[in-house]
Amino acid sequence: MAGTDIFQYKDGDANHDHTYYGYGCPDTEGSGYSCNLLIINTSDNESQSIGTYLNFPSATSGSGSTAVTDNSNAPDTFCPLGWQMPYGGTAGDYYDKSRSFRYLFYTYGYTTSADGYKILSYPISMVRSGRLYTLVGALFGVNDVANIMSITAGNISQNYRIDIRPDFRDFNYIVDKNSAYSIRCDYYLASLHRRHGGRNRCSPIHGYRLSTRSCILW
Repeated sequence: MAGTDIFQYKDGDANHDHTYYGYGCPDTEGSGYSCNLLIINTSDNESQSIGTYLNFPSATSGSGSTAVTDNSNAPDTFCPLGWQMPYGGTAGDYYDKSRSFRYLFYTYGYTTSADGYKILSYPISMVRSGRLYTLVGALFGVNDVANIMSITAGNISQNYRIDIRPDFRDFNYIVDKNSAYSIRCDYYLASLHRRHGGRNRCSPIHGYRLSTRSCILW
């Protein structure tokens, strides 16, 4: 709810689960309190919800504790059955192959760091939902940057995410596992069998987009 005190999320322990659903803040001026942003637009004016923010332990259904070395992947996610969170990182079995952010974007021809505007537009339509930084209890970046989590760890306390702005994208940004984001689940990438948790389908109310076979969980 607007005005809700989110200092309850101030927590530096990367092993603790955190989720948050509510209004988001456009910048650090809202640190400590939720603001008034819930629906935002893509770069081509498609309306989207910022969704629910999950940190690495909650997004990986608790399995993320096994991913403690650089480029290792959590074995499970919160995504519906048959869907998955993409891989990230700088090396390993999948970082530039099927089931990775890099593979998804390259499939659409978005191969340069200047393709952020296209990634934030149809058909991929990444959500600029910002992040919840639990270390300081701040929720910000909504309508500015798409911070999307991967299931790939950098070390025992950090994991990889992607950052996308209209004129920029970074596949390999490393961040504390206790930071929380709106999670992107993809069916397009789930071509190899792996274990999943959560719901077994996506529906329109859960953000299903037939054109991209993607689901924003909220």
